[in-house]
Formats: sequence, C-alpha cells, structure tokens
Amino acid sequence: MADSRNPFWQLLDSSLQNKDFESEFIRESIRINTIDEIVNSLDSARETLGLSKGDLAKAIGAQSSSVRRLLTTPNQNPTLSTVIDLATAMGLTLKIEPLPAKQQAQLRAALPL
Repeated sequence: MADSRNPFWQLLDSSLQNKDFESEFIRESIRINTIDEIVNSLDSARETLGLSKGDLAKAIGAQSSSVRRLLTTPNQNPTLSTVIDLATAMGLTLKIEPLPAKQQAQLRAALPL
C-alpha cells in the first residue's frame, strides 16, 4: 500500500529512525514548546492586566516594536533577561518545574543521561 502522507511526514518518520536525529528532535521540540508557553503566558498576563504592548515596552525601557515582535512573531527566542524583565514589570515571577511525565520519559529514552 502506498504511503499517501505528505513527503515531509514521510521524511520525518524515516529520519526519526536515526537515534541521534530523534534525540535532537525531541530536545528541540520541547525547547520550542517551552518558549512558546512562556511567551504566550506573558502575552496573556499582559492582556489580563489591560496593558498594551507599548505600555509593557515602556515599563521595561524597550522599543515598542521589540516587545510587539516578541509577543506576535512565531519562532522568537527571547533572552532570559528579557523574559524576567517582562514578567517583573507585570508583577510575575518565573519558576522552574519538572516536565510532564510523558516528556520526561521521551527524554530518558532518547538521551544518553
């Protein structure tokens, strides 16, 4: 039976058979998801507080365009310092917590720890 999936997914499935590729893919997927969650949480907090992106930028001494880009453009990778500045300006703090059990299991299976 022919594989009717998009060639991208076929290539990804094939590439994931390589343990090194799989390990990097899992790490990168978790990293991207974590950054997205942080940025989305900051933007939700900003909206809840009724702050514009410009207001938030002013509060941390940044250009409005920088904060707007950070909160709206996909694939942003803010510095930890910027994340902390944004959180602090909104009266928030950051905490480190364990990954969900499923992601921990994926990492243990894929990484040479």
